[in-house]
Amino acid sequence: MTDYFIEMKFSVVRTLGYYLGGIWTAGGGRKRIEAKQLKNLRHLVKVAREKSPYFKELYRDLPDTKVIKLSDLPVTSKIELMADFDRWLTDRALTLAQARQHMESMENLGVPIGQYAVFRTSGTSGEPAVIVAPASMIEYIFGLTLARMSRRHFRLAKEIERSGTNVVLTGGNGHFVGAGFDLLRQNLKIPLKRTFQFIPAEQAIEQTVKQLNEIKPMASIVTYPSMLAILTQVSHFF
Repeated sequence: MTDYFIEMKFSVVRTLGYYLGGIWTAGGGRKRIEAKQLKNLRHLVKVAREKSPYFKELYRDLPDTKVIKLSDLPVTSKIELMADFDRWLTDRALTLAQARQHMESMENLGVPIGQYAVFRTSGTSGEPAVIVAPASMIEYIFGLTLARMSRRHFRLAKEIERSGTNVVLTGGNGHFVGAGFDLLRQNLKIPLKRTFQFIPAEQAIEQTVKQLNEIKPMASIVTYPSMLAILTQVSHFF
């Protein structure tokens, strides 16, 4: 296992701030939501222009950040961004070589590199993307997710939590978010009771069905639409 000191810290206070901000924004209706979207967009463009050499050059001839709109931004592709990763990222301290070396060992799944978590996509489009997630992104996701939940959603979540095991059927032979996010949550000690059992999607469907049948009781399954389609076709095995 690569010897990285886990510096990434999850803040409940900042998460609560995002939660309250999400409720306030939603309470203002479409007008307030669109204003918040535009404000966030301009903040992202400002940071990208200041800290990313790639985007500083790409956005050089665009309007001033204070008046920029989403339609002003040029389209970028995953292949283009990965080809220039070290100039694209807004933090020069993390390189693509470091991220890939970290992901060579499955023991590092869910283990941050300093203040960042790193994952990868499957590469179905021809180029696996490396996803870099700071603690602020995790806090933002949790905060807004909570803000979008109604009382009925909270009751349903508690019922699911009490009813059995939650299963995630996802890629198991790489640093994918599906399997890695829950391990990251445990590393960061995020106060969330819900835990998951992971089943690798790459194995033979007969083995997957066998493992699913051994989980009793099962509360939920999270997986790809294509995998759900396959499972419905072999549902007679259950």
